Amino acid sequence: PWAAPDALRAGTAPARPIGTADGVAGNGDGFAGVLRDRAHAPSVPLSSAGRGLHDRFVNAIDDDLDLPTALAILRETLREDLTADERRWLILDADFVLGLDLDRPVAAPGAAADVPHEIAALLAQRADARMAHDFETSDAVRASLAALGYEVTDGPTGQTVSRTRGRAASRSGR
Repeated sequence: PWAAPDALRAGTAPARPIGTADGVAGNGDGFAGVLRDRAHAPSVPLSSAGRGLHDRFVNAIDDDLDLPTALAILRETLREDLTADERRWLILDADFVLGLDLDRPVAAPGAAADVPHEIAALLAQRADARMAHDFETSDAVRASLAALGYEVTDGPTGQTVSRTRGRAASRSGR
């Protein structure tokens, strides 16, 4: 796998070489070696199939950032007969490289965080009206929400509601 040259690694500049200072930062107490070992060894022992998928993913990334192949290997990982822990480790390890935030919790559809029940009910009514292509009702509900101090914005992942007076944005999930 690719490793950054020493000149690019944090803490290896000549003015402050790693391993010379004491303290919690890991310099001088051997912690840098522990981090290096953990970075190159999975916390979950991988099966031969899992190790093969991991190596193929790393090779695809190392091969001029071959994202189509890397994503194909990720999909193959989902189909492979692996334990749940091993599959999760492989997916999250790949996610660390790809930056997809797959470990971020997703709100359940229809659940509106930090909004009162009556606002959540209006948001659900508006989402249902939009699904039925009843845009007149949808616009009327939007006006009702605006009168109550909430602004609704439609986006590719559904509607987003934000408080126009007071608090910040919240997702409705619908």
